[in-house]
Amino acid sequence: LTLFDYSLHETTHEWVAWTQRVPRFTYSHQEYTKLVVPTVDTVRTQFLMDLIVRQHKSVLLVGESGSSKSVTIRNYLQNKPTVASSATAKSFSTRGMTFSAATTPQVLQRFVEASIEKRQGRTYGPAGGASTMGIFLDDISTPEVNRWGDQETSELLRQLIEEEGFYNLDKPGEWISITGLQFLGAMPQPNGDQNDLPERLKRHFVMIGLSVPSDSNIDLIFGSILRGFFTADRFPSEVANAAKTQLLPLTLDIWSKARKTLLPTPGKSHYIFNLRELSRVVQGIMQASPENITKASTLYALWRHECARVFEDKLTTAEDHEWLEAELMKTLASVAKFTGPQLAELPEYFTDFLRIPTHDDAGEELVNIDLRTLPKMYEPVVDWAFLKEMCERYMSIYNERFVLKKLDLVMFEDAIKQLMRITRILRTPRGNALLVGVGGSGKQSLTKLASFISGYSTVQLAVTKSYGVPNLLEDLKRLYRTTGALGQPVTFMLTDNDLKQDAFLDYLNQLLSSGEIPNLFAKDERDMLVAEMKAVLKDESSSESSENYWIQLIDRVRDNLHVVLCLSPGPKFQ
Repeated sequence: LTLFDYSLHETTHEWVAWTQRVPRFTYSHQEYTKLVVPTVDTVRTQFLMDLIVRQHKSVLLVGESGSSKSVTIRNYLQNKPTVASSATAKSFSTRGMTFSAATTPQVLQRFVEASIEKRQGRTYGPAGGASTMGIFLDDISTPEVNRWGDQETSELLRQLIEEEGFYNLDKPGEWISITGLQFLGAMPQPNGDQNDLPERLKRHFVMIGLSVPSDSNIDLIFGSILRGFFTADRFPSEVANAAKTQLLPLTLDIWSKARKTLLPTPGKSHYIFNLRELSRVVQGIMQASPENITKASTLYALWRHECARVFEDKLTTAEDHEWLEAELMKTLASVAKFTGPQLAELPEYFTDFLRIPTHDDAGEELVNIDLRTLPKMYEPVVDWAFLKEMCERYMSIYNERFVLKKLDLVMFEDAIKQLMRITRILRTPRGNALLVGVGGSGKQSLTKLASFISGYSTVQLAVTKSYGVPNLLEDLKRLYRTTGALGQPVTFMLTDNDLKQDAFLDYLNQLLSSGEIPNLFAKDERDMLVAEMKAVLKDESSSESSENYWIQLIDRVRDNLHVVLCLSPGPKFQ
C-alpha cells in the first residue's frame, strides 16, 4: 500500500482507504449500457475532478482507448457536481461535444453560442439560467493540425478560457464576453497517429492520467454484473454457478490471448481488442433467458458464440479464424473440462427469430403479422433445416409487403450465418455494423431482411449529383425525430455511393461516438424536439428541465438508430 491508496476524510481528517469510499454496486435489471460499476479508480478520479471543478479549473483526462475516460466524465456530470456549497440542481448544467478532424473553430464557436444566452449588454452566460455550465469536450486533441503545426480549434478554445470570450462571427470586431463556462476534456495518449494538445492550451487544464483497469477491477466490474444477472432464483443452480465462477476467467483468457497474438498491422489496422470487446462479450451473454439456458453446457455454447461474434467476426484471414476457433475449443476443454465429443455437440449459433406464429388462438391463419410484437428469444440453433425455412418465410412476408422492392435470395448456409450476425447486431442497443464485401455479396439485401425481421424500418439516402452536407444534415434531423422523439427503431444503411464527401464520415463518427452532432438543430428546432419528448416522457422523466429531456432524447437516438455501413474493399474503403 502507498499514499495513493488513501485519502484524507473531509470531516474527521483521518486517513481512509479508497476501497472504503467505493459505494456498493446493486444490480438492477436495466439496459446494459446504463450499468455503471464504481471502482477505486473511478471514485478516486471523480473525487479529484470534483475538487478541481469546485475551484473553477478545467480538467483533462488522458489515457488509452478503453480506460473509461468518457464514461467517468459523463457519469460525474450526470450526478450534478457541487460547484459550490450552496449549489442547487439548477446552478450547474451540462453540454457535450465530440471533436474530430473536421471540428473547425467555426463549429466550436457555433456550439458554444448555442449553449449560452444573453445576460446584459454583450455579456453572456449558460443557457437556462444556470450559473455554471460544464462542457465536456471528448477527443479534444483530434482537430486537424495545419501545415504550420497549429490546431486552430485549440487556439480558439485557449482564447475562450483565457479571455472568457471570442469575437462575433456575424458582426466582425464585436467582442462577446462569456462567463460561467467550465471545461472538462478527454483525449487519448499522444503517439504516432494521435495528436497532442498545444502546450499553451494544455497549461489551463489539470491533467489526470488514467490506465486500463487492473485485473481486480475488471473482475469487480464484469463479475458484479454477471453475478447480479445470473442469480439462483432466475437460473438453475448449475448455470448460475458456472456463470459466476467460470465465464469471466474464460473471457479474460481469450481476450488477453487475442491482444497478444492478433496484433494490428497496416493491413489489419482494425485488430484492436480493448475493454470494449470484453464488455460486448458480457453484454451478449446477458441476452440469455432462463427458458433457454437450462444447462451449463448451453451457457458455455452461448459464451463461445459471443466470443466468436465479437472477436472472430473482425478477423480477415483464414489463419486467424482457425487460431481463434482452436483457442476457444482449447479453453473450453481446459477450464470447463469438455471432451471432444461434448465440444462437437455444442450448438454453434444463437439467434432470436425462430419463433413466428402461423395461426392465432382461434386457429385462423395469420396474414398481417406485426413483427415488432413477436417474442425475441435468444436461443441456440439446433435444426438448420428449420432455420432455413424460417428465413425463407420471413423473406416471403417481406416480398408481400414490399412488392416493388422484392428480395430474391438463395438461403445457403453462409447467407444464413451472415443474416444471423446482422440481426444480432441490430437487436443490441446501440449496435452498429460495418459490412465489407465485394459488390453482389448480399450486404444490402441481407441488411434489409435483417432489419425487417427485427421489426425496424430501413432508411437510405436519396443521393443525387447535388447532394451535399446540408442535405445530409436535413436527413439526420428527420432520423433524430423518428428515433428520439417518436422512439421508433430504424436501420440507417449507407453504401460507398452515399459517402460522397469525407465530411459525411465525420458527422457519422460524431453520431456513433456520442449520439449528438454539434449545431445540428437551431434553438427553435431543439425546443420543438424537447416539447415532443415532454409529451412522450411525461410519466417517465425524473426532472422537468429541458436539458434532462434532451439527454433522454439523445439516449433514445443512440438506442434506436442502428447505422450499417455496406462498403466494398479497395482504395476508397481504405
